[in-house]
Parts: sequence; C-alpha cells; structure tokens
Amino acid sequence: MKIIRSEVSITEPAFGREISLFEEPEKLLLLDIETTGLSRERSAIYLIGFGHLSGNNIKTVQFFAEHPAEEPVILREGLSFAKSFDILLHYNGKHFDLPFLEYKALKYGTDYPLKKLREFDIYAAIRPLKKLLGLTSLRQREVEGFLNAAGDDPYTGRELIRVYHDYVKAPSDELLSPLLYHNREDILGMLNILPMLRYREILSMTPGYLGHRINSYPGFDGSQKEELIIELSHSLRLPADFRSLNGSVFISFEENRVLIRVPSVQLTLKHFYDNFRDYYYLPFEDTCIHKSAAAGVDKEYREPARRETCYTKASGLFVPGCKTPGFTLFRPEYDSMDEYISLSELNKKEALLSYGTALLKELIDKRT
Repeated sequence: MKIIRSEVSITEPAFGREISLFEEPEKLLLLDIETTGLSRERSAIYLIGFGHLSGNNIKTVQFFAEHPAEEPVILREGLSFAKSFDILLHYNGKHFDLPFLEYKALKYGTDYPLKKLREFDIYAAIRPLKKLLGLTSLRQREVEGFLNAAGDDPYTGRELIRVYHDYVKAPSDELLSPLLYHNREDILGMLNILPMLRYREILSMTPGYLGHRINSYPGFDGSQKEELIIELSHSLRLPADFRSLNGSVFISFEENRVLIRVPSVQLTLKHFYDNFRDYYYLPFEDTCIHKSAAAGVDKEYREPARRETCYTKASGLFVPGCKTPGFTLFRPEYDSMDEYISLSELNKKEALLSYGTALLKELIDKRT
C-alpha cells in the first residue's frame, strides 16, 4: 500500500462563497474512489482519495493498493483517516462511492464511520439545474467545462482500469502518475464546481421587466415566423453566462439581463373546463355552455358535456403555456400534453413579467 500526500495553495478561490455555507470548512472531507469496475461484488477498490482544507491550502491524501489484495488494507486505513471529519462532500457518491465502500467494509468486517458523518452530494444539489442550463450530461468533467474550470486530465476512470492492471503486473512511476493525478483532479474539481450552486438562486429570484417585442423572421420552410422576446433584469452573481434551448423556449442569461424567446404561432385551440358536469355540449356549434345559461337551447341541440367536450375554442396567436395562476391555458385536444397561452393575454408588463418568470422556474427540476 502507498499513502500519497500532496498540498495545493489557493488564493481567492472561486468557491469561497459556497464553502462558507459549511459551518466549519476545515471539518469538510472530500471523497472520491477509483475501482476496477462498476460491480461491488466483482470489482476492487484500488484508490481511495480524500481532500480537506487547511488554511489557504487544499491537502489530498490518497490510499493506493499496489495489488487488489491490498484492498482491505487501504479500506481500513482510509476509513480510519475519515473519522476526524464531520461533513462528507462528494459527487454522486450516494449512488457509487458510498455503497461501494460500505459493501467492502461489511465484507472485510471493517468499521464504517462514514455513516456517522453529515454529507453533501454536489451532484444531487445541481441535478435540478440540468435542463435550465442546457447541459447534456452532469458528468463532473462536463460541469467543470461549463464553468471553464476543466482540468487537463486526458483519461476517464474507465480508461485507467487497464493502466492499473498494467501497474499491478509491472509497477512504475510512469503508470502510477496518471492514476493518482486523475483521482486528485476529481477531488479538486469538486471544489471548483461548488459555484454551480449559485444557479439555484434563479428559483427564488425576483426579476424586473425591461421590455418585450415581437420579432419576425424567415423559417426553414421559407414562411414568415414570429416570436415573442421578453427581456428581464436580474441582480444575481452567477459564475458564468449561459444559453439554453428547451423545446421551443430559448433562454440567455447574461450579467444583469435575461433574454427569453418563444415562438408565436397562429392556431385554433380549446380551453377545457374542469367542472364538466355543470355544462352542456352544443355539437352543431362545437362548444359548451354553462347549464345556467342553457334555458333557451332546445334539448335536441345540446347534450351533457364530457371531459373531452367541455371546452370553448379560440383562434389567434399563441405562445407555449406555463403553470402559473392568472393565465388561461389552451390545448389542441383534451389529452394533449401541449399547452398554450393566448398572446393577447400578454399585453401588460405585469403579465409578461409573470410569464417570463414562470418559464424560467419551470425549467428547474424540483424533484429531490
């Protein structure tokens, strides 16, 4: 077994604001492991890496198994090292690192102190932001790239499995170096992506209204298209500007401005009423009428409304709908998932501000 210690000096770290969220930053322990595969039963842990803050330095401690037979040794020594910390910081460790370590601790009868630590999963914290930020993946390296904080490690964890097997056969510093470097970069990278947490402030922000306009442009088919552009202000201190396209909604976040662009389409749609038992459907007019107003309609021209026929129709320009009070939602049919709002409803800045804010918040996944 090898124990490798290193130290990196930091000045004015980008993550300073986020690290202050933790009561005692020096009691914070970063964790990342390297394994010979994804299966806890068939694969071995060959490297357990930790990182912790010490003044203006980040210290890393790596427990490396020179042979898979040393797995119980690095497990015992690594878990013993973790005992003196209070909070465990990891990236999706809840679904990989921690179950792997706990399984191995049970297998070898080793004390498992990590359950006693509070933990913070960066991956789980930023997962709701994936759609809003237009990220195709939440792999740690992609998130680092989004923040322009990507390292220069050329390897993936999968690629290093073969490097480790080669090391076991013929140990050398040349083979050891990329194994340690990859793990250390993942540990340091966790701190570098902590500023991602600032994007969660979008959910609670109160934007201001700057303006709106209807923009005409030629479509791919040569026809004339229109879009609604809403410009909002914000006072958030985000780590980086971003643009994203979600369905038909385009969003651009800049330093103090948000630009939202949605298509405006000429359609004939239906607004469905929930209390369908209070309505009659008029087949010849293809609409419904409340029973209190149906006294003058002959019985042969009306029938009890069903969920699917309890609607009134409207034609005009529509924009994508959102779940916010105060707007009338329209759909092509009752069971359609596509919802729209009449552009005519967005005729005041209060309505435009409410609509734009709702679009932003709907792009944040609120599931835990």
